[in-house]
Amino acid sequence: SDLILLSSDHVYFYAHSRQLLSESSSGFDSLITGKAYKATPLGRMLAVEEPAKVLNVVLHTMYGISCAQYFPDKDALISSIGALARYGVSLKLRISSGMPLYTSILDAVPNNAIDFYIAAAERDLFDLARSASTHLGTFRLDRLTEDEIARMGVRYYKKLLAMIERRSDTVKRLIRLPPLPHAPLPDCGRDRPLVERVWISAASGA
Repeated sequence: SDLILLSSDHVYFYAHSRQLLSESSSGFDSLITGKAYKATPLGRMLAVEEPAKVLNVVLHTMYGISCAQYFPDKDALISSIGALARYGVSLKLRISSGMPLYTSILDAVPNNAIDFYIAAAERDLFDLARSASTHLGTFRLDRLTEDEIARMGVRYYKKLLAMIERRSDTVKRLIRLPPLPHAPLPDCGRDRPLVERVWISAASGA
């Protein structure tokens, strides 16, 4: 390694400037090409604004390796998306199907689907947004804040709205028909028309 990255919470990461530059279209936010590092007895050191748990995800991603063994939480994963964009990393490449970071995010999506949907929408990461949306079939749109809707943008908000409406219509269509009756019994069956009317009425109001 020829570069030390110092996280905002004072954790040292040893890296190779050539590898970081090969992944960045901006000279690592101009920190490397602009020579923002300083010489120390340990070597060239560059202070960055990310905490260690985020920087760890960023560096693993820029090296093309998985960070799953560190069990990054939702906040670290979402923050890493913004950090990677700032450092000039191609999100369409590094957060795409089969890539290590994409796989780690998918593991966290089920319990945090709306957060990852918003994060994906902000960066126009369609595949990630689509994967997150599969866990939002019962999500209530009135839970979204104005800020979250603004971050999501009109396009992805409409996509989410349309998806939820389609799934709601599908459920209503499936339950509209009453279930098939059981085999005839001596004391059961005469109330079948009433049961069907009650079922249809309840289903139409669902």
